[in-house]
Amino acid sequence: MDAIFDDFATLPLDATDTLLLEDVDALFFQSSPLSDHGTTSSETSSEPETIVAPQPKKINVSRKRQRDELEYLRTKVVDMEATLQSLQAAQALEPKAPESTWRTMARQMRSEKEAAEAERAQLTRELSEQIEFGKMLQSLIKKRPKLAVLPHLPSDQWKLSRLVADPALRREAVSQIMQTQYEALPGALIESNLVDQEADCLRFAPYLAKHFDDQLITTATLCQTIDHDYNLVARMMWLLLTAGCSLEPSKFHRLETFEEDTIYIANEGRWELLISQTRLLMKRYREANRVVIVMRTILEDELTPHDPAALVTNKSAWFILEPVDSRTRVKFYQKTTLPMVQGEALLTHPKFSDVNSPYYRIGNITDAAMMSLREMITDFTEHLEKLLTRYTA
Repeated sequence: MDAIFDDFATLPLDATDTLLLEDVDALFFQSSPLSDHGTTSSETSSEPETIVAPQPKKINVSRKRQRDELEYLRTKVVDMEATLQSLQAAQALEPKAPESTWRTMARQMRSEKEAAEAERAQLTRELSEQIEFGKMLQSLIKKRPKLAVLPHLPSDQWKLSRLVADPALRREAVSQIMQTQYEALPGALIESNLVDQEADCLRFAPYLAKHFDDQLITTATLCQTIDHDYNLVARMMWLLLTAGCSLEPSKFHRLETFEEDTIYIANEGRWELLISQTRLLMKRYREANRVVIVMRTILEDELTPHDPAALVTNKSAWFILEPVDSRTRVKFYQKTTLPMVQGEALLTHPKFSDVNSPYYRIGNITDAAMMSLREMITDFTEHLEKLLTRYTA
């Protein structure tokens, strides 16, 4: 049976690269109009010369924004590559620590050096990932200029992710949304290349949405093997997810519990001066040889509506926990659009239309989203490890 893909299904990179929508070079190397010297002498003598008033140039806002975004991304990638080269050069030139006659001092020096090298290696990996992400984002925006604008919730057809006030219909909708999400798991594993993944990894990538025009989907993929018992990890992970993990308690609320394994939470965050709100459904499925946790944001809720001035989080995610001998392998895959605005008025605000505003550039927003997600994953895994260590101690 073919794998079912959810609304966040993406185009593979090879298909994206073959989208010949138009010649992008024409945007940057426009041919100049023919000059008067291009006419023949017979044409000049046979017809009287007429003066044509110059027509004002029409500004294509979408194209201008595309050019601004591409220039910003180019500059950022160049800066990051320069930083990466400096790190690599410094590492190559760093002298080896001299031999010490005092073992204690030698061990301390070795420990400090290893910690510094590990920190530098991590920074190098993160820079390399960001450079690759920036280049991929450049490629996508060249093909789809409208990707340089935040998605608009009312005009996009994400209508299935909605909860009504009626209790019976509400419960039925929750069940349907979670079941659809669970059935999309095989497709998510294929998309993320996590089916046979065993080595630890953490990667981020931008893609074009398959079912929605001009939608950017950013993905996060994690695989990590934890040195703790599978059943214990499964219990502790569900506890963290349903208790808010590292989120600020004042910003995290459990809205409803539909059953032991299905909960509905709300979270609020900020980026610069903007509010970002999340309504998230989660359900745990206990299979014979693994635990699956599926997640889907709710975009419209009659009982607990979003703040009209807030950006709305729109994402889809899966956790898979599998026993590996006496350890546990955790796999995570998340797909999200850019934060969605709820009204046209917000898009015309200077914070989105002013070229100097941090909200103007999609590159800024994707950076913030990627950094936030990286921190969330790091915080979650650290909290999980602390909880497991405390429990087993």
